[in-house]
Amino acid sequence: MELQYPGLLTFFLAVLFSGLGTYFWIRFSREKSIGQPIREEGNKAHYKKAGTPTMGGIVFTLVSLVLLLVFTGFRPESLFLLLGTLGFALIGFLDDYEKVKQKQNEGLTPRQKLYLQFGLSFILVSLAFLVNGDLARQKIPFFNVTLDLGLFWVPILMFVVVGSVNAVNLTDGLDGLCTGVSIPIFLALALAALIYPYVVSNVIYYYAMIFAGALVGYLFFNAHPASVMMGDTGSMAIGGAIVSLLLLYNRLLFMVVLGGVYLMEALSVIIQVTYFKRTGGKRIFKMSPIHHHFELSGYPEEKITIAFSLVSLLLSLLTLAIF
Repeated sequence: MELQYPGLLTFFLAVLFSGLGTYFWIRFSREKSIGQPIREEGNKAHYKKAGTPTMGGIVFTLVSLVLLLVFTGFRPESLFLLLGTLGFALIGFLDDYEKVKQKQNEGLTPRQKLYLQFGLSFILVSLAFLVNGDLARQKIPFFNVTLDLGLFWVPILMFVVVGSVNAVNLTDGLDGLCTGVSIPIFLALALAALIYPYVVSNVIYYYAMIFAGALVGYLFFNAHPASVMMGDTGSMAIGGAIVSLLLLYNRLLFMVVLGGVYLMEALSVIIQVTYFKRTGGKRIFKMSPIHHHFELSGYPEEKITIAFSLVSLLLSLLTLAIF
């Protein structure tokens, strides 16, 4: 794979433009009163965050997509990544817009979001099948086994796409958490393009480096205490970008390992809700997703963020080893 531009150049440009863009977005949001509403049943310590500028994900998403097209042009892989990232970002934006408009922490209904997410995932997976016939053959993580289920993979991969995007969304609950967890994932996806010879497109490498850089630029303002929140716009854009990259790699099932922190967050919610319903109101965790459990157990917010980010880094390295 020949690189026309240095990867670090795209990375640092993304850091620069994302940082500048986020700074101006914060100023604009304060002028227009675009603030984050906090759910009433949530952690009371977060009430002080009410009104913090939100939807900061708009900046790093647009920076990533613009730089992607600048450095790679309108190639099929670039347009596929644009569709996956921007499509889920728009779903998140609709949710954020309703929250800001109504000044409450309820946007789209869960059913509305799922309809939109499954519709978009069907388009993404179908397009991936059209451009990559090998998508019918999926490698299973940790096992030297490849399963060929033909078109039966379509609903399975759709479920993985939607589940992954929503798991990323659940991880966005503490200052810098989703950002810190996601940066090592994008860097690992970029490194995989350099390490493994079956990756024939430099689009994957550039986009992973660009998105990692955009998140670093955003993190300057999102680290504790956060001056801006990414909103569903940002978290769903991150999820959409990761699953789109993995679809191009034909390694979507590796999201179970690479996105292990996201998976842990989602499972904690599923376990909590199921146990609550089965026992008539009892809880396993003090609060879900699990980062709130640790927070209510007395761990500082920034310590949880660092710990989860380190776990994500280790899982990213593990994924590289088995990719």
